[in-house]
Amino acid sequence: MSKRFIILLVCVFAIVAANAQSAVRADELFAAQEYNEAMMQYGRLLNIHPQNTLYQYRYARCLQELGKTEEAISWFEVAGEKYALRNFYLAKLYAETYRFDNAVSTMEKYVESIDETNE
Repeated sequence: MSKRFIILLVCVFAIVAANAQSAVRADELFAAQEYNEAMMQYGRLLNIHPQNTLYQYRYARCLQELGKTEEAISWFEVAGEKYALRNFYLAKLYAETYRFDNAVSTMEKYVESIDETNE
């Protein structure tokens, strides 16, 4: 019984370690502006953690950088407003797709989120 428990425990630790390494790798790729590879990494992470807003936001940013406008809009909308720059990029995408009312209201939200120390 204890041998099975130890094997199970080792497997759990291996899975957790692999996920942590994937997140670090995705962040490194994103920082290096390797958006196609980062998008694939964030996509894998989203399969495991579909509610993670950072992964949703970064996935949307990768899509935007790769010119996948409609898909990026969908993911920015899913990501919510936790990250202030989300509204900036989303407003830009709305403007590119001629959704000017959405672009203006989203940019207004972005401007309101900027504080005095954040020029």
